[in-house]
Amino acid sequence: MKKSETTYKSSYIFHSVAIYDKAIKITHDINKVLEKENIDKNYINNINLILEEIILNICNYAYPNNDPGPLELELKITKDTIYITFRDQGIPFNPLEYKSKPISRNDSIEDILPGGLGIVLVKQFSKKIDYQYSNNKNILTISIGLDKLNKNNSK
Repeated sequence: MKKSETTYKSSYIFHSVAIYDKAIKITHDINKVLEKENIDKNYINNINLILEEIILNICNYAYPNNDPGPLELELKITKDTIYITFRDQGIPFNPLEYKSKPISRNDSIEDILPGGLGIVLVKQFSKKIDYQYSNNKNILTISIGLDKLNKNNSK
């Protein structure tokens, strides 16, 4: 039996250098694509949260000694899922192995940050997260189920 292949409605690749002020501009381009694809604004808001968190982490931690390297984002859209793949040539970091510290109701924002909610929120809004380090690249793919975002927004 032949394995079924995913059919993408759209596929885009964005390039930047891992400097936050430059890399974050990719989110504007992705927003334009998502709007053109008629993705609901609530979904776009949550996707922006994911984009900003991952881009910020890559810009702050992937390349040591303030020597920024390349950053590539690939956006693929199917009828029910959005896939965003981040590629960088920085030091290996698997966010799936990241253990966030416990947070209580009494914690202030200063207690939570840094290293607080970013990856936790990315995991919450994602259907699936895959990570691999291959050919000297971190490759992080986040699958965002449109139904999952809808459920999160309807609470």
